[in-house]
Order: sequence, then C-alpha cells, then structure tokens
Amino acid sequence: MFCCLVLLFLVNSLFSDPFDSTAFLLTPLPEGSASLGKIQVQRTFYRGSKRFECGKCHARSEPPYQRRRYPGPPLFDSYYRSSFANQKFQQAKDAVLHCMLQYQNLPDDEVTKRDSLNVSAWLRSVSSPKTTAPWPYLGPPKKIPDGIFSDDEHLSIEGQVLYQNSCQDCHESQQSLNLLGKSLSREDIYRRLRGMPGLWQNNQKKAIYDLSRLSDQDLTTIISFLMHSQRKL
Repeated sequence: MFCCLVLLFLVNSLFSDPFDSTAFLLTPLPEGSASLGKIQVQRTFYRGSKRFECGKCHARSEPPYQRRRYPGPPLFDSYYRSSFANQKFQQAKDAVLHCMLQYQNLPDDEVTKRDSLNVSAWLRSVSSPKTTAPWPYLGPPKKIPDGIFSDDEHLSIEGQVLYQNSCQDCHESQQSLNLLGKSLSREDIYRRLRGMPGLWQNNQKKAIYDLSRLSDQDLTTIISFLMHSQRKL
C-alpha cells in the first residue's frame, strides 16, 4: 500500500504544475495551471489606447528602491500572505480576479475567471510554503505635511526622474489624466494620491500610493516637478 502511494505521488508530480512539496502538505493544490498563469502575468491587454499588465503595478520581488516605485505589493511570496485570510479577500484567487476586473478592465466572464485561477496557481508556485505578513497599509495621513511646499530646481529634477519611471506609464497612456501642465494645487495632488478627503468634499478614496510605498520625501519631489511643468507648458 505504501509503495502504491509513493508511486502515485511520483507520477502525479510529472503531469502537474511545479509546486513546493511542503506547501502541498499545507493546502490542496489550487485549480488552474501555473505555467499558463506565468504567461498570463506577462501579457499586455489593450482596450483602445489603454494598456494593462500586471507589471505596471507589481514587481516580481521587492527591488531596492532606486527609480521605480510600484503601487502594488510584490508578487513573489504573495500566495500565503495573511491579508487574504484576514481582510477583504479570503484567498489569493479572489484578489487576482478583483484586480483583473477592476484594474485591468477585463470582462467578467468564464475566460477571465479561468485566467485568474491560472495566475493564482502561478503565485503559489513562486511562494514559499509559509504564511507571510500582510502588506502594510498605513491609512491616509492625518494632515498635509509642510514639506510638500518645498520647491527648488534640485527637487524638480529628482521628481522628473521619479515621475517618468513610476507615474508616466499610466498618465501618458490615456489610462488616467495627463498631469503635465495641468493647473493642480500641491494640496490636491497630495490628497488624491494619499486617499485623503478632497479639498471641497469629505469622501475618502483608497490611496493610490500608500506611505509605505511612496514616502512623503519622494512625493514632494514629484509635486515640485509637476509645479514646474505648469509654469513651462
């Protein structure tokens, strides 16, 4: 009997997607194909002039911050992230489907649901078999920091590099508002990005970049660059 079980396990591993055997002991193998999910993560979707892909918001692993800032948490080791169990989404596949529908603007049909299962299976294949801490969300700041009113040429140059690498991909592809040359106040940019209530209304929105993903110091350089663009364009 024991030999049969060992043989069954070895044969099954030949025809299934790669997974960590220790993780397999923790939870059943999810539906979907990890190999197809890997392809799905690398795909680019076009809706008219708008472009959608996982890599626009998520890094594979958290890189040392240099030029690029990602609004979403890294994908590696995300399958067992405890936020899926403790917060809005019970499983990784639920979060993946939500992202596909809300951020990638894919249709709510069987194809998208199948693709979300494949991506979930791939996330499991690149995650260590242990529960990782939920990604920190610090919430909106209580007040606007005085630092955002700093303004000099050095800050603007730094902000231009950061804007071009972290913001321009969305704002220059007509997926969102083109910010260059727009008459926007420093306060309004900060409030919108941090999810704070607006200047004239009390509705609070989810932060595009939380404080844990983009520091006030970096945001100050971006705001300084945008202020300079208003004067030049």
